[in-house]
Amino acid sequence: MQDEDYAEVELDTEDALYPLAIDNEIIYPTGRFRTRLTRVMVDMAIKRGHLVGEPAWAVVDERVAGDIGRVRGWITTGGTVVPPEMEYQ
Repeated sequence: MQDEDYAEVELDTEDALYPLAIDNEIIYPTGRFRTRLTRVMVDMAIKRGHLVGEPAWAVVDERVAGDIGRVRGWITTGGTVVPPEMEYQ
């Protein structure tokens, strides 16, 4: 995995540190919620004890300059693959 990779995660935090996109706006909620984070942010969540469960990393078809490509699904560190139609809402 590279720094540009991102994952679907569930967080539980009292600190407003992690972005969440809702209705084309970015907010920084507290409490328990799901969001997509970069590798750097996932590492920070792990170190702070805010990650619930394990991250599901994006599996993409290709990387295009400035674009991550089409997401084919999500894969957990345990190897579970989740197709895009079942991705977190």
